[in-house]
Parts: sequence; structure tokens; C-alpha cells
Amino acid sequence: MTRTLRGVWSRRGTLLPLLGLTVVVVAGVVSVLGVAGATGTSRALALPLLVLGAVALPTTGRELAVARRGEIALARLRGHEGAPLVALLSAEPLLVLLLGGALGVVAGLGVALVAVPAWTSEPASVVLTARVLVGALVAAVVVLLAGLVAVGVGMVSALREPLADQVGGRPRHAAAGAAAAFGQVLVVVAGALACYRAVVAGQDGTGSGSGTGEPDLVVLAGPALVGLAVGGLVLVLLRAGARALVRRRDAGLAGYVATRRLARTADAAAAVRVLVAAAVVAGLAVSAASDVDGWVEDTARLEAGGPVVVRASDDVDLDAAALLALTRRLDPAGTSLLPVVTVPGTGSAPARRVYWDSARAGAVLGDFYDSTPAAGVAALGDVLGGSESTTLVQGTRLAATVSGVSARSRGRVRPEVVVELARPDGRGLTVMLAGRLPRSGEPLTLTQRVACTDGCTLTSVTLARPDGTSTLPWLLRDLRVTAPGAADEDEQAGDLLATRLGASTTGITFERGGVLRRPDHVEEGEVHAPPTVTSDGLLATATRDPLTAVPLTAEGAVPVAATDTALASTSGLTSTQVEDGETFGDDPVAESPGGDDLDAVVVASAPALPLVGADGLLMDLPRALEGASPTVPLAQLSVVAAAGTSDDLLTQVADALGAQPRTLADVRADVEAGTGAVQARVYLLIAAFCLLAAVLVLTTAVVRERRGWVRDVAALRVAGVPIATLRGSVRREVAGLLVLGAAGAALGTALSAALLLPSLGLVRVPDHGLALEPGVTTGPLVVLAAVVAVVVVAVVGRGRSVGTVSTRPGLLREEAR
Repeated sequence: MTRTLRGVWSRRGTLLPLLGLTVVVVAGVVSVLGVAGATGTSRALALPLLVLGAVALPTTGRELAVARRGEIALARLRGHEGAPLVALLSAEPLLVLLLGGALGVVAGLGVALVAVPAWTSEPASVVLTARVLVGALVAAVVVLLAGLVAVGVGMVSALREPLADQVGGRPRHAAAGAAAAFGQVLVVVAGALACYRAVVAGQDGTGSGSGTGEPDLVVLAGPALVGLAVGGLVLVLLRAGARALVRRRDAGLAGYVATRRLARTADAAAAVRVLVAAAVVAGLAVSAASDVDGWVEDTARLEAGGPVVVRASDDVDLDAAALLALTRRLDPAGTSLLPVVTVPGTGSAPARRVYWDSARAGAVLGDFYDSTPAAGVAALGDVLGGSESTTLVQGTRLAATVSGVSARSRGRVRPEVVVELARPDGRGLTVMLAGRLPRSGEPLTLTQRVACTDGCTLTSVTLARPDGTSTLPWLLRDLRVTAPGAADEDEQAGDLLATRLGASTTGITFERGGVLRRPDHVEEGEVHAPPTVTSDGLLATATRDPLTAVPLTAEGAVPVAATDTALASTSGLTSTQVEDGETFGDDPVAESPGGDDLDAVVVASAPALPLVGADGLLMDLPRALEGASPTVPLAQLSVVAAAGTSDDLLTQVADALGAQPRTLADVRADVEAGTGAVQARVYLLIAAFCLLAAVLVLTTAVVRERRGWVRDVAALRVAGVPIATLRGSVRREVAGLLVLGAAGAALGTALSAALLLPSLGLVRVPDHGLALEPGVTTGPLVVLAAVVAVVVVAVVGRGRSVGTVSTRPGLLREEAR
């Protein structure tokens, strides 16, 4: 054991990279397993780091065997071959692997302890449970055994080296053998297979998990494999270009030295392949994390419904009409509370529907949905709800202005205006105003006190006259509810005639300036005929029958907003037909909150809608409640509150619904937990470990070449080559590695993002959920290319720096002694 420890210390320069790489790989794997054990994310996310480790560790084993060539030669002279020789060589790396594994387990658990409470609502203590700790230790042991095998594979070439060469001087650089070439071909084939599986999964719509809930292992390892393949291509192009430049006579001495090193010996060029692969994984992880964060934000906003939401408890006896009345009573101004009724539905997309008071949506929601696929739905108040058909008016005085059509010479005209109002609590209120018009026919204002302090809505207005009076026509010019001290010049305040009115048995509507007649299918005396609309008001025609108009909530068909999937699943309806005003095929039907069939017309479409996601319909709640049956038990009732709503108002809503308010942050946390979106951050973490391992591999390669490079510089200076020329060769070598390394990272990232990212399976998209549509963005490409450039310049440039003292020609004489 003492001899082994002395050997480790004497070869610490070779074994330290093995120790560092072991710590990084084990720490990365253990951190992923720790987070997975605590949050349920996939354990397979560590696969890219294992792939890079499997490529990097054999290089360390090869260098270790080269450093022990003399010892191997003596052992072979003494007759040690096969297993005894392998056991002799494995003792030192095994000791280093054990130490690195222990440090890696501690570091990985530390990372998991920080990541779990930062990314989830779970406490850090869940990482220290027995199940998680045992899984981490088992994984560490497996990684160590695989690392020992990889180091042994790297030693094979040294063990097969001819004994005469081992006894001789410096090792000769040999061309890559058949095994190395086969390994490179295998990486390319595996990368192509990963891309193929990802593309097929995307076309089938199964995702990379193939319905198992776990990411596809081949697709998950794909970014590392594609990066290694692209890195190998970069290496081939680099060395082929260097060989071509070596043959040119006008390349200059500095260019000749740089290209000859790249063409023959530079291990730093081979290490750039691992750096390119790590950069590809990191670029894909950054793109995925950005896409997933945006998807989570959009999904959370769609599921929440607004800045603050209170969902009614199942124990609360409340229906849709009562919910609407509640919000009108608590928020008469209609700027803070929005009643929402959601019917999840099953089967087709139109069966999923959501209702809200569209007249309030714009004021309550504001720009809440502007960054989501449902942008613009809050502004559909006039389209879905009509022209203020449920306008709330507040005041304590009802005033009606009546007049004659013209002056009269005889007859008594005594108008009666019967107004039915509805309070926010659902109770009705009937007020009659009566008076006697002067013979001149001049306007007469009739007033009556009303209890509409909290607001009222118009139910109906009836124009009548007492028996025994003249049947001469008269006009209702104005009807409004006002508050004491209200400005008379505010012509729009409390105007009830601004409400869209119509006959009580038809969907035909009228506004000022139009004419409404009794429908042909309605017989005399069956219902009250409606009054006639003129530009001056409602006209009571020459009849003794009362004339009644009611607010209309639909023009024959209920306007709805539909998702694209709902359009596609209803009689072949297309978005072009919607723009032309067409409906759901030949017989369009929607449903009320009570399950009643309603004629519907699609007035807007969007990729997704609030609370129903990518599949469903949005309708105006007051319109849908007109004559509706009791709310179906499946309906989910909630109240959305605007940002900045007072705590007192939220408390009243919470008490009424029997539930606590939930913010957008609360919903976002539930979405992340339910869809496994934390996996994108875990993948980003493993990408950071990949980059760290790649930098370590590149640094080790440069440091390993440092002594040989200094000796070469000293020899060239003996031959009369100026130090400035040699420094120029360093700049050219770094520039070549920089350009091709950065280009390879950008190319590999773009290729992986286009082919692998859509099927990476980092989130579980729920049924009817918003689809995750990742795309290639230039940001990660530029950032990763810059990272590769900085690493190459910092590591290779620093490692190749030469000084006049450290490369003096006398160095060769000292080594010869």
C-alpha cells in the first residue's frame, strides 16, 4: 500500500486530472439523482455527462500508461502478463477513483441540497432520506466501476506496445488504430440514430418518452453524441486543412509550425472535440430551459385565469347565477372581480367551455394575457357580451322623460312607464312612473326613488296607458338612474335606453334609429308587442295594449371564442369561415352552464383560451345564463381578482367561496410540479457539469503538452528561429482552434435544437394543455460560440505561451544530463 501511495504521489501530475474528472462526473450524477429522488424528475438526465466522461476517461488511462512505460517494461521483463499486469496498473487509478468518488458524492449532495429548495417547494431535508442516499451511493459505485473500465481501455494501447519501444526513449506518436476509428464511427451512427428517433417520435406525436413518462435514453444522449460527431468532423477538417497548409511554400515559418503541430501531435485539438460536445449540450439546455420557462409562464397564466384567483370549494352551495350576482354586489364598478365558470368536459374540444362576464374582463385582466397565445381575449367584451346588455347603473332616483309626438287639441294622454330592475343579489324591483302630458306635447320628466345604491340592471321596460285615456302615441325619450349631485351634463350616466332591447319572444334586436315589429309567428294578445324605436326614443303607438321591450343577450346565436382545435373538430370549420362570420357547420350548437343547447356563432379564435387551454370555447356568462337550467355539478366556479385588489375585498370573496386566494406564483409552482418542468433546470445543471468536465479535459491536454512544447521551442531556438516567430505560431494555432471550435459548437447546437429539442421530453404536456413548441434561437448559439472561444483562448493560449527564460536552448543540455 505504501508503494502504491508513493507511486500516486510521484505521478500526481497525471492522476490529478483523473481525480478532477471523477469528482465532476460523480458530483453531476449524484446531484441529478438527489433532485430526482426528491422531486420525481428523470434520473436519465445525467446521461450526457456519462457519455462525455466515457470519452474523456480513456485518454487519462492512456496517459497514465505512458507515464508508467518503464515500470510496465520491467514488469513484462519479469514475466508479468495479462491479469497480474492489469492488477498492478489498476491499483493507483482505483485509489484515485475512490477518493474522487467520495468527494463527488459529497459535492453532488451539496448541489442537490441547494437546488431542491430553490427550484421546488420541497425542503432540503428530502435529499437526505435513506432512499435518496442509497441511490446516490449505488450510482457513484457504478460510475466508479465504469470509470475504472474506461481507464483500463485507455491502457490497452500501452500494454500492447512492443517491449523494445517501451524500454527505449520517448514514445512515438502512432496513428489512430482500428478500435479508435470504430469508436468514432460508432459515435456518428449513434448520433444519427438519436436524431432519427427524435424525428420519428415528433411525427408520431408520441414524444421522446414513447408514452412511458420517461425521456428516451437515446434521444437524451443525442446532444452529446451529435456534439462529439460534429467535434470529430471539426477535428478532421482542422487536421486536413493543416496538412494542406503545410505543403504550401508561402505559409510562412510561423504558420508552418502551427499547422504542423495541429496536423500531427496536438492533443489540445482532440480535446476541443469534447469541448464542442459539451457546448452543444449546454446550448441545447439553455434553449430548452428558456422555452420551458416561457411555456410554464403561459400555462400558469392560462390555468390561473388572472392575477389572483379564488376557486369555490365543493362544500359551497353556489351556482353560476349566484356567482354573477356575488361579484356584482361586491364590485359594482366591475373593475376588480370577474366571475368565471369552467366546465371541463370530456371528449371533443367544444365540450370544454369557460364562461366569464366579458363586460368586466378587460378592466379586471388588463394586459395579463398579452404575452400568451390567448392575447386579446380580455378585449372581446363587446363581441361576446354585446353592447352593454348587462350594464350596471347606480343611484337612488329613476327618471323618465316622456313627450307627445306633437301638440294636440283634445284628449288626455297619461303615459305610464313600468320599469323592472334587478339588484346584484338577484332580487327584482318594479317601479312605475306616471304623469299627464300637456296639450303642447312638451317633454315631462317623471321621477321615482329606487334602491339602486349597489347597482341595478334593466330587466324590462313597459309603455302603457290607463283605461279611459286617449290612444294618441307618445314617446319615452330618456330613462336613467342617477345619484344625488350627479352632473346633468353627463348624458351617458345611468342611461337605461343605451341597453340593447328587443321583443321578449324573439332574438331580433333594435337600437335607436331602427324599427322593430311584432314577429309574424306571434299572434295578437299572446305576448306584449314591443314599442317602436325612433331616433328620439321608444314610441308608444296608438294602442291600448302594453308595449314591452327586454334586454337581449343574443342575436339569435350566442357569440363564442374558440380554440383552433375546437374549430378543426367542428364540421370542418376553418379560420377563414370564422372571419366571414360563418358558424359551426350546418347546425352550430354550444351549451349553457346548465347544459342547455345554444345556437352559437364563432366570432374569434386563438391557439389557446383561459382555463380550458388548447381545447375549448369561451362565452359570455350573462348571455349564457339567459333562461339556462341549473348549473351542472361538473362546473367549477371561481372569481378572478385584478392585480392590486384590496385584502378586504379578497377576504369577502374567500369567505363566500370557502377557499383561499391563490396568486399566479402559486399556480406556476403547481404547473412546474405537475409537468416536471424542473427537469429543464436539471438538464441545465448537467450541462454546466459537462462544460466543467470539458474545460478540465482541455486544460489537462494543454498541460500535458506543455513540457514537450517548451522542449520544441528550445530546439527551434537552437536552429535560429526567433521567439517572435514561435509566438506567432501560437496565435495561429489558437486562432484555428477558436474558429473551428466555435463554428462546431454553433453548428452542433443548431442541428440538435432543430432535430432533438422538440422530442427531448423535458416536460409532460397535460391533456388539453398548451403545446410546447421549442425552436432554434440565435441567442444560445452566439453565447456558446463565445464561451468556446473564451475557453480556447484562455486555456490553449495560456498553455502555449513561451518565455525567453523558460525556453532557453540550455534546457536541452540539462535534460541530456
